[in-house]
Amino acid sequence: MRLLIPLVALCAAVAPQSHAQFADVTETRPTVGGVNRAELNMDWPWVAAIAYAKTMGQTPEEYGRFIGELAAPGWTAQSPAGFVLRMYRNYCGWDGVTFEVLEVSDRMIRVRTNVPYQAHVAGAGDPFGVTVEDYLKMHEAAYDAIAAHLGFVLSRQRESDGTIVTVSAPR
Repeated sequence: MRLLIPLVALCAAVAPQSHAQFADVTETRPTVGGVNRAELNMDWPWVAAIAYAKTMGQTPEEYGRFIGELAAPGWTAQSPAGFVLRMYRNYCGWDGVTFEVLEVSDRMIRVRTNVPYQAHVAGAGDPFGVTVEDYLKMHEAAYDAIAAHLGFVLSRQRESDGTIVTVSAPR
């Protein structure tokens, strides 16, 4: 009870103060080496997990499949477009993400996406022995496992600045 009273008093003292300094945090996001710290915080757990999997004798693809199979039951996409929308939402944590719809129908969607995390991993100089290629393979395997769980066929074609992703529902 002793701790509760000072805590309530502190909250009451702080509450009336203006919170204008918190109005737009996107303008003042801290950076590390010119990269948004929030994005680095999103990437580093994946990088560390891939590094750990490699020390345990697993490939980035094996780890990606494991993560995808773990996450798959929580995905509820009922169409290829719904699947891509959920992919896009996952990618939105990175500044500058792009998903350009190239073709869409009831049973298929094809999009071009950039690789927003590439600068973080490559710019860090293969942190913990994890390369951009390892990171890509892990993400690809995770989304492959989720797509398979939902009964979709996922294919991709890598380009120099991104990937063309096609998701289709079998007939």
